[in-house]
Amino acid sequence: MRRNQRIKKKYSTANESEFFKNVYERNIKKLKEEHDNYVNSLYISNTDSKNDNSNDKTNISTPPTKQYMSPEQEKEEERIKKELDRINKLKTNSEYMVIALMEAEKLWLAVKIASINSGSFLVMSDEEKIDMVHKDFAEFHNNFPIVTKYMVCKGQYNQTAFKKFLKLCEERLSNAPSDRKKGYMEEQWIECQAQYVKYLWESIQVKRHTTSDARKVYQEAYRTLTNDFKRFKKLHEDSEARIKKDKLKHTTELLKEAGSRIVTGAQSLELTRTRDLVNKLRDKKYKQNSDRTIQQLRDTVKFIPPKYVSLGKDEQAQMEYEYELKQANTKKNYKPMSLFS
Repeated sequence: MRRNQRIKKKYSTANESEFFKNVYERNIKKLKEEHDNYVNSLYISNTDSKNDNSNDKTNISTPPTKQYMSPEQEKEEERIKKELDRINKLKTNSEYMVIALMEAEKLWLAVKIASINSGSFLVMSDEEKIDMVHKDFAEFHNNFPIVTKYMVCKGQYNQTAFKKFLKLCEERLSNAPSDRKKGYMEEQWIECQAQYVKYLWESIQVKRHTTSDARKVYQEAYRTLTNDFKRFKKLHEDSEARIKKDKLKHTTELLKEAGSRIVTGAQSLELTRTRDLVNKLRDKKYKQNSDRTIQQLRDTVKFIPPKYVSLGKDEQAQMEYEYELKQANTKKNYKPMSLFS
């Protein structure tokens, strides 16, 4: 045997578990330190604000009091308030990100421990593996299904790739335009997940790769995720339709059975209860007729926008009227946001 030939060391299962735990603890400690340093830098970078009437530096966390403030001081207070809001938002986003990263490290440790301690884990199906980790990491799996899938089913995870994915989600999903088209959020979510697959693929490549190769990985992931999402959406719609149909069918059968029992004399109701039942049925019928009539009016009668005539040059009154009109139209056209909108 040659001297310079490397001898492969054999580690016990206990030693491997201890090694993975130590790596996990170091990663968690590093994430906390990075977050603390980032938050401190946010405040330190803004302690150079000065008051025009004072030589002392103004602390960003203590805006001037409102008593006897000059216009310059009020303007400075408003600036400090906006800066504080911006810093607090960045701080909150950083907290959310570090919590997600720490939870990912915890799940990644659990996967590695299960892989070396349980021989059955490696031969499980993907569904069985997901079901096993879902018990303890349900929230993480629901929020980041693609990260969980690659981590648990394929044994692939990279913290840098996950960080880039979280920043992309914050950019695409948190700042969605108010006038977005139907299906916008669904499209953005699919694109973010496809980008994570590309980030992860790039992080585990040993050899050099081209931009074209990474683009192909993204396109394949995007196509697969789109088909999965469409299939899931179809199953969801079919389930809702089936539940609604079964509910209507059972209700109709129960009403027919109750009516038959009363007509044949197999079952009778008290006079008071009979009157209450008749009144409820009558009110329900009136409500159905009313809803049908209103819907017909909405379909046939064209909406006429309000008009106004401005007299004089009261621009302030005209601006207030246009603002109130815009608010009224916004409330009328408002619809709750959903993932499938």
